[in-house]
Amino acid sequence: MIEKNLESVPLRDIEGLPIGVAREESGELVKQVSFIPWGWEEEKAIAKVKEDSRENLTMTQEITQVLIRLIKTWGPFNFQNMDMPEREIRLRNSFFGDVWTAYAKLRVEAMGELLVFAMACPNCRDRFAFEADLRDLDVFVIEAGKVEECVRRYHVAPPMRIGGEACSYIDVRPMKWEVAHNLPGDLLGSEDPRFRAMAFQDAVIGADAIETHGAVLFIEERLETLRKIDIERLSTLVDEMAAGPDLATNVKCPKCKFEYRAFGDWRYEHFFGSTSLPESR
Repeated sequence: MIEKNLESVPLRDIEGLPIGVAREESGELVKQVSFIPWGWEEEKAIAKVKEDSRENLTMTQEITQVLIRLIKTWGPFNFQNMDMPEREIRLRNSFFGDVWTAYAKLRVEAMGELLVFAMACPNCRDRFAFEADLRDLDVFVIEAGKVEECVRRYHVAPPMRIGGEACSYIDVRPMKWEVAHNLPGDLLGSEDPRFRAMAFQDAVIGADAIETHGAVLFIEERLETLRKIDIERLSTLVDEMAAGPDLATNVKCPKCKFEYRAFGDWRYEHFFGSTSLPESR
């Protein structure tokens, strides 16, 4: 597991977003997020989106559709004054970690902080219900006043070879939600080359030996020149800058007492469904 240098804060202690949404004029990051009440009309609207979709939405596309209907204020923007396409553009251009954090905050506000995940112990194979308090979710934050301050410069030794050039440093920023939204299936966070290519193209924005003139650093030709060791080094640095919730949680099997880390089910049907509620509710 990669050790991040970013500060980790429980969700309960984060008033807004872990990074923030930039003002268009100044680049100032605004961390505010709020939601409209989730009632019957919103329930029908989300159901209609899923029904009208020509293909099954991926988990991240479902998150996008839920949030653009429930968010009231997003950083400096009032979503209630925008049409749905504009809201979607704003959200997809936001940082990955901010969108995930908003999704968790919406669940707490709409249905409460307690969430039940179905787990299967990797040691004894016992299946059990695991109850988590979303307020305890670890969220990695980036303290920055302006969007350009989110970029970190990493010096790499030995130099990393990109497009035939020896690069002694690279500049990395947090990944945008656009990458997650466009991913097919369950590739998010995987070692699949399609996910890595999209992540590198979005998050790695500069290197000392290559002049991009504001364009994408990792065009296809440069991706194809990467060595295995540099693919892994880049993956590590992109993950290092992954602000937002730690989606894995510490679990202890009630039967064999084996302790492990596991990912819960964050898909809409479960995360906001009746199966996610404790029995007492």
